[in-house]
Amino acid sequence: MGLTFVTRHVYGTATVTVSDTAYGTAWDGVGTLAPSQNAIYDQFVAFGTTGISDAVYGTAWSVVTDIAPSKKAIYDKMETVGTAAISDAAYGTAWAAGTTTAPSQHQVYEKIETLGTASISDTAYGTAWESGTALAPSQHAVYDKIETLGTAQVSDAAYSSSWGTVTAIAPSKNAVYDKIQSLVIGEGTTEDCIHIFVSASSASSAQKGVSGAYYTCGSGTANTQINNAINELNA
Repeated sequence: MGLTFVTRHVYGTATVTVSDTAYGTAWDGVGTLAPSQNAIYDQFVAFGTTGISDAVYGTAWSVVTDIAPSKKAIYDKMETVGTAAISDAAYGTAWAAGTTTAPSQHQVYEKIETLGTASISDTAYGTAWESGTALAPSQHAVYDKIETLGTAQVSDAAYSSSWGTVTAIAPSKNAVYDKIQSLVIGEGTTEDCIHIFVSASSASSAQKGVSGAYYTCGSGTANTQINNAINELNA
């Protein structure tokens, strides 16, 4: 059996304090204490357990700054990103609440294709348009309606009792002119008069005899015009 000789050199005396305090933030800044083998061992062992977590990905990860996820946990999450995060569900109201899911290219394509057909209607203008909040009219339908605004909305029909109930059509200038001209027959003679209805207080007894109405002509004083008209009627 061989012998081993150890030469020991003593250069001075010093007191070394060993602490068995568990690893933590309290170690930072301490230059007069040495950690015990037990404390160091415990921390090394902890690196293999609490330093790496196999917990499944979730909101709890957002506040953890001193623990790393395991390869398995990361792998599992990466695999779900390509499936659950992309949905092939058809476009609908359910999309409004889909903040964590992306639509598939297929569904986006299908929706875009429908925008050129179902969302544009060539139906002629009518009351049905009032409830059409999800459809746009075609250029053709809008054009046809605009063209009618210059024709059907202005009527050249002659003045008559039928005008009394029409609120959506305006008379033409020609129709209005013709009616005004028919009211003014002429001037200067007893035949050229305007028929005016007046109250009893504004007419003489002779004038009242003509069914409460009198005629005025274009020349002479008011009374002369009235009398001339009455004489003409009584002739």
